Amino acid sequence: VPEGALQRAIQAIFAQAQAREGGQSSTAFRASYVEIFTDSSTAARGRSCEEIRDLLSPGRGQIFASIRTDLDGQIRLEGVEEHEVWTADEALRLLSLGSAARATSSTRLNETSSRSHALFSLQVIQARVVAGVPSTLRAKFQFVDLAGSEKVKASGAEGEQLNQAININHGLFVLGK
Repeated sequence: VPEGALQRAIQAIFAQAQAREGGQSSTAFRASYVEIFTDSSTAARGRSCEEIRDLLSPGRGQIFASIRTDLDGQIRLEGVEEHEVWTADEALRLLSLGSAARATSSTRLNETSSRSHALFSLQVIQARVVAGVPSTLRAKFQFVDLAGSEKVKASGAEGEQLNQAININHGLFVLGK
């Protein structure tokens, strides 16, 4: 993965969290990476079916139908594996691994056009003691990569690829409203 804003942000998060560690604090990091795409075969029949796939567990080929809210009010994707990482380099390796597993397709405009939206999550958990009182601070960073819009005619998309492009363009249109 070439270095961009996401890679620099991950490095900065690790640097800041580790700089704040002291004698009575420790920091843990957890990463996950999923892609969300529309199954064009069901969309063509008038039913929209978003599939969510864990990019860091590609061998399992899991598709998740439900998004859940846990007892703390946190939104969770049931079945998505969170990976504990200790360094920015480990998190960047997971980002690279997941990016390689994303759904892509070649068009006249782009050799590796993403066919999905992707969400890389980095959770920071810091356990510390302040004035003798233990506490836990949690932060979750959600980095989103939206599938790109392409001019359907110029891309040369046909069949399933055409349906995917229409769904991507429609989704981006709705987000822009």
